[in-house]
Parts: sequence; structure tokens; C-alpha cells
Amino acid sequence: MATRQEIEKIRLSLNDPPDILEIITIENKDALPQDAKSQAAYFDQSRGEYWTQEDGGEFEIAKLNISDAAIAIEIDEVGAKLARCRAFEIMAEKIGGKMNVVRSQVGTDSTQYQDIKNVYAYYKDLAKTCKDNIPDDGQKSDTPKSGRYRSMKPPVIAGGNL
Repeated sequence: MATRQEIEKIRLSLNDPPDILEIITIENKDALPQDAKSQAAYFDQSRGEYWTQEDGGEFEIAKLNISDAAIAIEIDEVGAKLARCRAFEIMAEKIGGKMNVVRSQVGTDSTQYQDIKNVYAYYKDLAKTCKDNIPDDGQKSDTPKSGRYRSMKPPVIAGGNL
């Protein structure tokens, strides 16, 4: 079971929400301070939302690229090391799904489409780089570690008379 600290650590390493260096847990929205700390997000335990404040303005709910539940599932399935890599892949898939929408909204101008395509490529490259940097422990890093061995038999061709 993924802990809150593990989720926050991965969320900060993903830079999601952007430009946040610290996550502060609060009881509810009423506990938000008058003046927020610089580059901090406030996690509302009662509603599961992240609140940010820019330049002394009003608090707003932060837009996230991946949910805490998705991060927790990845931690439980593949462990904390690979969860960050899988999170980059999930973020790339989410952005990849938006590419067509952005292109149709813009019409003939493809500037916005190119921007989101670059972001998609960025997350895909981060996922690949992340997996390449994980030390090899003798097992394939792209599969969950189950501890099972698979036995293989050589193929029998022509009844074994070859």
C-alpha cells in the first residue's frame, strides 16, 4: 500500500503541479493560510485536492497531469523505483490523447499542435531515460517483479529425428 509520503515524493519528482518544490498537507480548504509559501502546494486531505497561489492572488485548484490514485497504483504494482517511469508514460498517454483535440480547435494553424506534440515527446523521452537509469537487478525492468521462473523446453521438430 503506497504511503502519502511516497506519493508526494514521486509527484514532486514529476514536477506535477509545475514549479512546486514543497507539498504541505492541510485538514481542509479553511486551513489555507493568508499568504502561501513560495512554490508550495497545499494538499487538502478532506477533498484530495491540491491548492496553489500565484503572486498573492486567490488560491486555485492545481491542474494535475496524473492523479494520486494512479501514482499509488503504480507504486503498488511496480514499486517506487519504476512508478516514476510509469507515471511519465501515463502523462505522455494523456497528452497524446489531447493532440487531436488541440489540432481541431486551432483549425489550419498548427502552432498549438506542435507545442503539445513537443510536450508529448518530452514525457516519452523522460520515461525512456528514467527506465535506462534504473540499475539492473537481473530482471527486466519493464515487467513487475513476480519472483516466478518460467521453464522452457526446446522445440521438437519432426518428432525429434533431426
